[in-house]
Amino acid sequence: MNRRSPLAVVFFTVFLDLLGFGILLPFTAFYVRAYGGADFTPAQVAAANTWLGTAYSLMQFLFAPVWGRLSDRVGRRPIILMSVAGSCLSYLLFGLARSLPMLVFSRALSGIMAANISTAQAYVADVTTPEDRTRGMGMIGAAIGLGFVFGPAIGVAVSGPGHAGQPSTAVPFLAAGLAALNLVLAFFLLPESLQPGMQPAYGRRDLGFGQFQRALSHSRVGVPIFLFFLSTLAFGGMEWSLTPFLMDRFHFDQRRIGELFFFLGILIALVQGGLVRRLAKGDREPQMLAAGTLLMIPGLALIAAVHSFAGLWGVLAVLALGQGITSPAVSSLISKSTAPAEQGAVLGVSQGMSSLARAVGPFTAGALIRAYHSTAAPFPAGGMVMALAFLLSLRVMATRRKVTSDE
Repeated sequence: MNRRSPLAVVFFTVFLDLLGFGILLPFTAFYVRAYGGADFTPAQVAAANTWLGTAYSLMQFLFAPVWGRLSDRVGRRPIILMSVAGSCLSYLLFGLARSLPMLVFSRALSGIMAANISTAQAYVADVTTPEDRTRGMGMIGAAIGLGFVFGPAIGVAVSGPGHAGQPSTAVPFLAAGLAALNLVLAFFLLPESLQPGMQPAYGRRDLGFGQFQRALSHSRVGVPIFLFFLSTLAFGGMEWSLTPFLMDRFHFDQRRIGELFFFLGILIALVQGGLVRRLAKGDREPQMLAAGTLLMIPGLALIAAVHSFAGLWGVLAVLALGQGITSPAVSSLISKSTAPAEQGAVLGVSQGMSSLARAVGPFTAGALIRAYHSTAAPFPAGGMVMALAFLLSLRVMATRRKVTSDE
């Protein structure tokens, strides 16, 4: 088997993994409303839905280094196979759940299994040369992005028009079926990449507090990493708050919400695939970062103020444009500002901070919803978080100019 074949299998494995996540994401609030409690208010549904996001992302954050280190000992293939099988089980449990605790448990289990991204990255590093490694890691990122884009669209196709009372059971069972297909393909097509006596190319990526402290205190990447944390926190809180907000204010059914998430994903992908590539010429990441974070301020804050479909689509388009610029700009800036010998450790911390933000974001959104008894409460707060991120982006621009002038 040539070198490209296992990379293609890993790409497809990660894609199917994130496809299952994307299929379910827009619809979880419908399950919370149906099985969480008959007397739940819209705000209580929204707050409970954020628990699912927190459980998923917190487990992913905690278990990513665990799976990475374990794969160094037992190999990449067993960890990937076990995690894919666990994902299948988690989706089945979600589809069979008839209570809020079971819904939360199934998403926590799914987060534990989704932490296999670090193992997939280690696999790529094992089978690529240093010169080809960036392209290989880019394939993993593309697989994640495509899963988020096409997941909601597939969920819309199988969910039907939806009903006010009961969610579609086809959505989680389809996700389970995709995970089962993923398991079969990986079992037969994915070879082991870690050979006996082989030094893992990707390294162990120690994500202890010492590593976090060293990266965050780094003169050139500390601020961008913290900015990345803030933007992910704000966007992650929005992801798990948007569906119950749309259910409450606009009375959207599953199909309409799935279509909206698909629109967001497509727009972000188009921005990252087309516009960002043109803007990034000439080391413009600091300027892109300032523009992206500035756009995300109204894109988040004004969600709470919209009362028409046209206004909703317009605000979300601004948000998608801002997010589509911010995310690749900050990742590229962190990478370019890091010495080659530090790349693995610093990027590992960056991704760890992103996972932590995706846990803290929904948790904070839920706390705001409970405090103000409003499904719209997280969005102005997200705008304020992005205002802080924008101020930090101005600092990044000033620092970059100083470094350039000194050189």
